[in-house]
Amino acid sequence: MKVPGQNGPRPTSATSPSREAHAKRGESSVGTPLPAAKASAPSDPAVVVSQSASKVSDLERAEEAQHAARVDELRAKVESGEYEVDKDRLADRMAEEELARAPK
Repeated sequence: MKVPGQNGPRPTSATSPSREAHAKRGESSVGTPLPAAKASAPSDPAVVVSQSASKVSDLERAEEAQHAARVDELRAKVESGEYEVDKDRLADRMAEEELARAPK
């Protein structure tokens, strides 16, 4: 009798589903049903992280939309000749950046 892994190739995931695959189908690794899982409570860390991640994702999309709108607005001003550079503000920012780079 051949025993997988000793005298021949081991079963692959194609022939032997992983524990995760069984769990997704609600079975144990031997094919018997798993006991019903309890509903996640809001205090469950996995749920909190998921909700936080969702909020962060929503904020990122909102920021991207605002950024795209600002870029479109500036592009339109530049193309129409309406955009004017605030020379004093530009000079101040250039000086601040140069001072920040200077050795102390």
